[in-house]
Amino acid sequence: MVKSITKSLILTYKYSKKLFILNILITVVSGTSGYLLILANRILLNSIQHYLQDKIIRLLFLGLIDYALINFFIVTIKFIKQYFLSKQRVIIQAKLDFQTMEKNGVFQLEDYENNEIYSLIQSGNQLGKQKILEIYIGFIKILEMLISIFMCSFMMLSLSPDWWIFIVFLFPVIKLLIDIYVGKINYKKEKSQIEPFRRISYINYLTSNDIAKKEMITYRFFSYWFEKFKAIRVKITEQDIKILKKTSALIFIVNIIETTVYILIIGIVVLKRIALNLIGDVFAYIDTIMMIQNNTTELLSFFSDLYKDSLYAFNYFEFINKNISNSGGTLKLGEIDSIDFKNLIYNYPNKYFDLKIDDLKIEKGKPTIILGKNGSGKTTLIKMLSNLYNNYNGDILINEVTSLRKIDCNDYYDNISVLFQDFNKYEATLRENIAMSNTHVFEDERIMRYIDKVKMKKIVEGLDDKLDTMMGNWFGNTVFSGGQWQRIAIIRCLLKEAQIYILDEPTSALDKTFEKDFFGLLKELMKDKICVIVIHKLTSEIIKLNPYIVILENGEIKYKGSIQAIDQKLLFDYIE
Repeated sequence: MVKSITKSLILTYKYSKKLFILNILITVVSGTSGYLLILANRILLNSIQHYLQDKIIRLLFLGLIDYALINFFIVTIKFIKQYFLSKQRVIIQAKLDFQTMEKNGVFQLEDYENNEIYSLIQSGNQLGKQKILEIYIGFIKILEMLISIFMCSFMMLSLSPDWWIFIVFLFPVIKLLIDIYVGKINYKKEKSQIEPFRRISYINYLTSNDIAKKEMITYRFFSYWFEKFKAIRVKITEQDIKILKKTSALIFIVNIIETTVYILIIGIVVLKRIALNLIGDVFAYIDTIMMIQNNTTELLSFFSDLYKDSLYAFNYFEFINKNISNSGGTLKLGEIDSIDFKNLIYNYPNKYFDLKIDDLKIEKGKPTIILGKNGSGKTTLIKMLSNLYNNYNGDILINEVTSLRKIDCNDYYDNISVLFQDFNKYEATLRENIAMSNTHVFEDERIMRYIDKVKMKKIVEGLDDKLDTMMGNWFGNTVFSGGQWQRIAIIRCLLKEAQIYILDEPTSALDKTFEKDFFGLLKELMKDKICVIVIHKLTSEIIKLNPYIVILENGEIKYKGSIQAIDQKLLFDYIE
């Protein structure tokens, strides 16, 4: 608890040092506002009483001036405090968002394939991040309450030194203990609900955009997902109500006893102070007791909230401080002539076989075709080649000498370009969709040259905003066909100036006419590059490339070599 609170305050100070100090100073002054308000009411009521009894207009006039000045001062201080606190909140929120986004960028592909990492990200982002600010705001309010309680206690003792009155502190302490108890229960409940909430969040995502709408309509499975959503939500609701019943009765009983005691205290005070004939002092005494009671209750409530917030803040710091393994080295790449797989074994967590690749060489200038049925290990192989997976045994050697693990990751990524089978269709402009792989290339001429190569020039020129047309339905209203989107993904891959090009099912959505043009383009561009193409079937256009063939079955190489030397019986399953 203490560590999370301390880290939160240090982080807040780090992100806004001047505002942090300024808000502390303003809060110290603001903490006196309750005392000053009671003092203003006391002066005004006593001056009214003096005027009614002695007809002294000067005292009434002075009382009104004091009342006005004090209220103007309080309003000004509260405004200044609110302004600078809001400004600090905005700045810190932005800084935390930046920090979270940067951390998301550090996670590797394997991390996002881990259920525990998803839970950590959600608990850190949704449960933890907001609590950093709330801890700081709570700290500010606690400081303000402490000053207010001290000033009001001073006034109460100056009016009547009855120490037994401090019984008003007892019930807030009892409430604090109850709040801590309830807070622990709620924290455990919300931690246990992370997984169910992730599930209903996913279902809500599926049913609220166009990602799955076509299948949802044609397969008529909305009701299936709705029932799953309802079942999970009902279970969460029942759990919430059960805890609510458990805690509400206890809180109600304590509140009834507390109210009874305070009524008795106020009754005693009124009977004692009314004899002095100063109605302002009587009301000041009652207001002081009530303010001490309310401030103490609020103070201890803030302590309780601070405790609960610190539990959630721990999730954020656990997320931010999560050690992400990065096995990359520091060596820079030169020219790449070949890539060798040596005794490489990748262990699948939920498969009956491992991927085993040994003595496989991929060379520059000769396209390598990887064939295999679904689940044979093709995609895993290219993820390792792309340095997205690195928890394998064995080694991948660059130019027969340098281990991929010793090469600087970012330098390697700068030298590869990958067209994934499940390529992204970004809800962004067409220009951004194309130049995402090379953000230094945004000029029209070069982009349009590649658009012309994939036979989409007329389509793009027909768009209202040309390259700046917003794609998709989220922020625009322009949608391409599957084949057109694949052409855009091909441009994105080829636009990047790289030494290694990896293409996973690059023609799966292309028509036969353009497939011929595509492989002709590829042959032209890949003369002095390393090119790896993953496909299910060989076509005549691929055979014309005279590629090096690798066939995978159940995670092992069934064949590697030239297309001329392959056994025709083996090739039969892979000829279109």
